[in-house]
Order: sequence, then structure tokens, then C-alpha cells
Amino acid sequence: MIARPLGNVSVHPVGLGCMSLSGFYGASSEDEALRLLAAALDLGVNFLDTANVYGEGVSETRIGKFLAQDRSRRDKLTLATKFSISRTAEGKRFIDNSEAHMTQALDASLQRLGVDHV
Repeated sequence: MIARPLGNVSVHPVGLGCMSLSGFYGASSEDEALRLLAAALDLGVNFLDTANVYGEGVSETRIGKFLAQDRSRRDKLTLATKFSISRTAEGKRFIDNSEAHMTQALDASLQRLGVDHV
């Protein structure tokens, strides 16, 4: 695949949306998720898209475990995550684009992913 510019990085035109790593579309095991990520990287996919709400952090945690298994993988991947969906104590979803929420959500995502930037 031919890489294309995206801001200050280059990514291939086919990325991997990682919502399915969290079981959103059906049962998903950690082992299956790790195999999928490895296969995608082997095929040249270098852009992973996730979000803090995918399985309440499960997707990011699994990507973090994948990266921790071989730290050289981090240099091969561009990671994107999202943060604006939040929930009330009763579970109702709402959008929170406040600076405080963005900072808290990004810090938590970086911790789950085990990286210092996305």
C-alpha cells in the first residue's frame, strides 16, 4: 500500500477500526484481538482507530497489550482515539467536549494504550 500524508504522519489508505476488539459486534476474546492486530500489521495496516468508549476502555487496553508484547510495533503504527462521549451516573450518553474531560480522557487513553502520544 502507498502511504498518504495525514497531518504530520503518513498512513496507508486502509486503517483498522478497533471497535470490534471490545466485543461491540459480538463475542471477542483478547487472544482473537491480539491475533487480528498482528495480522493487520503484517498486511501493512499502520493506522489504528479506537475510542475510550469502545468496551469502556477494552479496545485501548488490548491495543496496549499488543504494543507491550513487542515495543518495536509502536514505531510502525499511528494511533487515533476519540473522547467526547460521556455518561451520566444513570448511564445516559452525552457529549462532553470540555477541556477538563478531554484532558482526563486522553490521559486515561494514553495509560490504557501504554504510549505517550496518539
